[in-house]
Amino acid sequence: MVKDNLLKEISIPEKNVFPIPTSSSPEKDALKYESTIRKIFAGRPASFDLLLLGMGADGHTASLFPGSDVLKEKKRLVKEVYVHEKNTDRISFTLPLINRAKQVLILVSGKDKKPMISKIAGKTAPRHPLPVQMVKGNVLWMVDEGLY
Repeated sequence: MVKDNLLKEISIPEKNVFPIPTSSSPEKDALKYESTIRKIFAGRPASFDLLLLGMGADGHTASLFPGSDVLKEKKRLVKEVYVHEKNTDRISFTLPLINRAKQVLILVSGKDKKPMISKIAGKTAPRHPLPVQMVKGNVLWMVDEGLY
């Protein structure tokens, strides 16, 4: 999707594109992708200049879903995630990697997101923060006009 909607529109060398591997098990692919990220940063802490994220109607971001064990991850940069609601495996950046980004842009569109935007923007904090609320640092939200 990124290749079709973004990368084909800009001049970027193919060697600078690092798709998530999907040829093995989710656990092995996540470890392989984490290894790739660590090599890119050559021993320095991995910190992207910009991360572009979305938000699901349930408050998830990346593949970090409410109640998921991966939300407690402290060391890994990339982790496999089984999403019970969707009966599927995914591979996701973890909060330690996401929260080291210099800038995070969260794009939200779709009428199904309105209740969640209202909840997030409300004056009472939820008992347990939603995954999208756990994204910290320099975060910019871009929300469809009809959602707030």
